[in-house]
Amino acid sequence: MAPLQRIALAAVIFLMGTGFAFASQGANGSEELRRTILLFVREWYGLPEEVKIEASAVQESHLPDFLETQVTMDDGKGKRSYSFFVSRDGRYLMEGVFRLTAHPENEVLQTMTVDGELFEGPASAGVTIVEYADLQCGACAKMHTFLKSQLLPRFENRIKIVYKEFPLPQVHDWALQGSMANQCAREAGPEAALRFRDLIFAHQSDINKENARDKLLEYGEQAGADRVPLAQCLDSKATLAHVRRSMAEGRRLAVRSTPTLFINGKRFTGSSTAAVLYRMVTDALAASEK
Repeated sequence: MAPLQRIALAAVIFLMGTGFAFASQGANGSEELRRTILLFVREWYGLPEEVKIEASAVQESHLPDFLETQVTMDDGKGKRSYSFFVSRDGRYLMEGVFRLTAHPENEVLQTMTVDGELFEGPASAGVTIVEYADLQCGACAKMHTFLKSQLLPRFENRIKIVYKEFPLPQVHDWALQGSMANQCAREAGPEAALRFRDLIFAHQSDINKENARDKLLEYGEQAGADRVPLAQCLDSKATLAHVRRSMAEGRRLAVRSTPTLFINGKRFTGSSTAAVLYRMVTDALAASEK
């Protein structure tokens, strides 16, 4: 099994550090603490030297007693990023936090915010599908086509799809800019933003780091947004805070890859089959109509 596949199959929650000397002194994000985290992750998972791993600066998290860092692993075939939490005393490291006293689906529903987000379908639909996606992700583009051309038509007005931004800037060089632009396009109305999202996925291969701004503005105009306010919004990074909140929320839900969907709180990843997704939606509809 490839190293990154082995990571993906690891338990969502683990606690470690009792037998490992973490650096407990120094400011948040210190190089010493980051090196220690990387060393521990490599040893814990048995990652060979050819797998490159990097850790972002250690920052404040939503957990009062823990700090947070993003660890990116690259085995030459692909990159994956994971959120890790480190205790303030530097002794414990863990990935993912859930309350065992809560029902999993209720915990998910309480964690995510859907009000004020871009969505398709009736607001009062019995089933809500929340998708965390990266606009530069090829698998996300395929999922988007499937959702629009097959899932929505099949279930007509009985489901709602909420689109959440989850760019992976460690892997994709214009994804964050794309997410900001998509949120900027909402100033022209939800219809324009939805068309803009369609165009980005449809022309994904035509966009690169060098031409991203021009292409995004071009597709924004095609979608019905005015170029000048769209450019001002994008250049000022007016929607960056919104995108970062969406990313932080996804990390709290242990979203590790894109696309990741939640059907009335139940997780579905892009590695599962369409048949599984159809069944999950059908079951959720049956439960909502009881």
